[in-house]
Amino acid sequence: MNRRKYPNSKKLNTVVGAPDGRARLSGQFATIVSCVSVFIAALAFVLNYQAQAIAVRQACIQRIDNQEAEATKKTGAFFGALAVLLSKTINPNVAAASYYGAGEEAIRAGRDLTAYVSGEYLHSIVRVIWGIQDVMEISAHLKAEEAERNAVRQFNSLNYYFSAFKASLDIQREACGSKESLTRSFVENF
Repeated sequence: MNRRKYPNSKKLNTVVGAPDGRARLSGQFATIVSCVSVFIAALAFVLNYQAQAIAVRQACIQRIDNQEAEATKKTGAFFGALAVLLSKTINPNVAAASYYGAGEEAIRAGRDLTAYVSGEYLHSIVRVIWGIQDVMEISAHLKAEEAERNAVRQFNSLNYYFSAFKASLDIQREACGSKESLTRSFVENF
């Protein structure tokens, strides 16, 4: 066999053979670079998780804030319509058409509101709507006193339940940043 001699073969053997320690240094350098790369990847993962947790929390809070704003606006419209209706029940000179028109507006405003609320506040709104319907139906037959008392009693409970509803939104807001909600959203996205 005819072997060729390479002019730099002695130099190559020196670097690879490691009698002077250069090859060992090259291996240590590769290990350090690998460890730094793993650290950077882990850091990127943690930072990504934190950024996602912040985004999930902000989106959750924004959704609840929007629900609260819309519920507050609709509650104002409903309370206003109820005030108009109640003022017409007190005035003996109100025409029946005006009274029934105010009742219909209060029922419509209440139904609009029910899309944005939940819990006992929702049930109290529905009870008020039923009370209005009862008053309007009985008023047509001139037997309105008890139905009106029932409607006023239901109306008086609305403020309490509206406050409780807003408190439940505050609890939901606090839960937006809980570890369980963040873990759930993180797992769903990966």
